[in-house]
Parts: sequence; structure tokens; C-alpha cells
Amino acid sequence: MQSNTYAKLLVALGLSLAMTLILLVALNSGSARAATLTVGSDGTYATIQAAIDAANPGDTIQVRNETFNESLIITKSLTLLGGYEVGFGSRTPRSTTVDGGAAGRVIAIQGAGIAVTIDGFEIANGDAGANDGGGIYVDVEDDSVVTVSYTHLTLPTN
Repeated sequence: MQSNTYAKLLVALGLSLAMTLILLVALNSGSARAATLTVGSDGTYATIQAAIDAANPGDTIQVRNETFNESLIITKSLTLLGGYEVGFGSRTPRSTTVDGGAAGRVIAIQGAGIAVTIDGFEIANGDAGANDGGGIYVDVEDDSVVTVSYTHLTLPTN
């Protein structure tokens, strides 16, 4: 009789342990948190495009209040925030400049099913020639959302 009680106790303990493990795996498998990447002289990345390339969908990229001479291509969901002060603790929107050097589009956003937010940038010197979108070019499917706020476009003068 006593061995029957021990057997039932072991089965109950085993089931309890199995359920706990299943619950832990289920909670951890879907809980990938969005990361925050930093760009600039005291950031993790030297260029905005390097941070975009390293980002996972849903990540946020914080950019220092500096000038970046580059063009950007965004093909995944992310948030791009400009104007961060030293240490990335505070920000002044539109104090970060992305300068395309009149060598093409400054920012191109392309894709399907993506959500992109661009906030707090000065976009300068985009030139797509006879094509549209020298500053910010958006070519996304209907299931995508692109939000641009606190951003100013300055185009080159000829």
C-alpha cells in the first residue's frame, strides 16, 4: 500500500514538473523583446545604416544629435529616433542630420508588412534626379505603415 502511495506521489510530482517546464518554455518562446540600438560618437554603431542592418524587426534605433553623411535603406519594421544628447538620456528632435550629399535618395523605405517610424531628423541633400523621392522615398505594400514626424526635409538648390 505504501509503495502505491509513493508511485502516485512520483507521478504527481513528475506531471507538475513537466507542466512547469512547458509553461516556462511557452512564456520564453514568444517574449523576444525589442532592443534599443544607439548610433553616434558614443553609441554602439558609427553609422545609422549599420544599426539598421543589425536591427531585428521591432527594434528602436536612437541616433545622436550629429550629422551623418549617408543614405539609408529600410526594409524591416523599426523605429528611428533622432536628436539624442550625449548618453542618450534626453533628446531634441530635428538636431540629427542625415545628409545624402545630393547623390541619390537620403532614405528609402521598401517592403511588405512593415511598420516604420522616423522621428526627429533633418533630412538634407537628397536628389533622385527625374524620379520622385529624393528626401524620403516610400515604396511599401498596403499592409505596411510608415510614420514620419518631427522631421524636416531640405533639398539641394541648383
